[in-house]
Amino acid sequence: TTPGPVELAATLRALVNRGIRALAMEASSHALHQGRMHGLRFHAGVFTNLSRDHLDYHGTVDAYLDAKLQLEDLIREDGWAIANADDRAWDALGAKGARLLRFGIHHDANVTARELEIDGRGARFRLETPVGPVPVTLPLLGAYNVSNALAAAAVAAAFELPPDEIAHQL
Repeated sequence: TTPGPVELAATLRALVNRGIRALAMEASSHALHQGRMHGLRFHAGVFTNLSRDHLDYHGTVDAYLDAKLQLEDLIREDGWAIANADDRAWDALGAKGARLLRFGIHHDANVTARELEIDGRGARFRLETPVGPVPVTLPLLGAYNVSNALAAAAVAAAFELPPDEIAHQL
């Protein structure tokens, strides 16, 4: 899980010193609730799903949602909130200034999978993004992997990567 703020700051400084210019990291609900990432400002934050996983810690679904929504406070004003349109928990996102981009399979979204076929070899679909459509072959099983791929594609589209590069990386 996300380390404490002192260890996290030291790790990030060490990465910068090694020339690392970008990274992706998990922002767990525990870390958000405990303030382990306060002071960080993200170029993008991805909101995948809200389940009943951590109710032992948060107590209620509402408290769990409140913890996860704290990520929106850490997104830069010129950054992106990337939200799963198939999870209605994220419907209120975008009110705090970050630009909003939605991904999903079943609901209206800026990034989606059209003509989706899933079988024992993986998934094939036409990825629709604001930067253009492109065919994708994903060598992973299950709709949840397609949803995760759409989240990654949405981040890439937000930063204007070309559709062919997005498909290649997926």
